[in-house]
Amino acid sequence: MPKTPQPQTPQPRPTTNRESNTTPPVQQYRLQIDMTHCRARGACIDFLPSTLTDDDDGYPVARSARGNLRRGVPVAASDIERARAAERSCPRRAVIITDITPPLQG
Repeated sequence: MPKTPQPQTPQPRPTTNRESNTTPPVQQYRLQIDMTHCRARGACIDFLPSTLTDDDDGYPVARSARGNLRRGVPVAASDIERARAAERSCPRRAVIITDITPPLQG
């Protein structure tokens, strides 16, 4: 006796999730000093000695020769907690940390 074909249950189509196929971008931060508010107290320098040093008058300057604190200097992800502490400790709110991580492309 011939077998009667059994109806096949459709298999679910594999779904593709674009986000699962993309690697999230690395968090990137920028540190700026608003020099119109800075009064050279030095707290930011104490928190970020690898990023900042002081000039002859005690004002913060970027350690990198190409760094410009008005435009912003990069902060390593490993230093972000110290950078946030420097931002909180500034009595004049002259330290500004900005998240510049590029958005996910989707």
